[in-house]
Amino acid sequence: IQVSAKKFGISKQSSSAKYKIPDLIKFKNNCIILGDPGAGKTTTLKKICNSTLFPGSNNIIRAFPIVIELRKLDTNESLNMRLQKELGLSIAAKKLLKKTEDSKIANDLILQMLAKYLDELDCIVIIDGLDELESNKLYFIQKEIQQLIFQTKNTKFYITCRSGAYEVEIEN
Repeated sequence: IQVSAKKFGISKQSSSAKYKIPDLIKFKNNCIILGDPGAGKTTTLKKICNSTLFPGSNNIIRAFPIVIELRKLDTNESLNMRLQKELGLSIAAKKLLKKTEDSKIANDLILQMLAKYLDELDCIVIIDGLDELESNKLYFIQKEIQQLIFQTKNTKFYITCRSGAYEVEIEN
């Protein structure tokens, strides 16, 4: 979805398509919200959060939003680690890492646990500022987003990025 100061629409399919916030929430696919600086990407996310928390007559079916501001990740912190921390799953993840000798298997199990938990909560995951990551961390975070999207079935993702900085397509 392309955001501009005046309108927002789907960039590849039809640049003239306009959506209201309830339409974006009801939209079945995950969304990457693109736009220039100041176009309203973060404001759109705030409105999505507000609509899920205070639905009014919109009949929103999601439980609640989980907001991750990528610029606030610690240097060695991954997206999955932040989600685990926000959801109170860090201790369970650490115990799983200690019990499992193969770290790859442990990380796969942690990803499955995180995905299952997100699905059970029926929440939306809002990831703000993909363009604000350093290039060495960007690839890793994009990979994590892709893995989470493929592992979850009921969780919807909204991601923001500046138009000029968005170079890699995230499937699904």
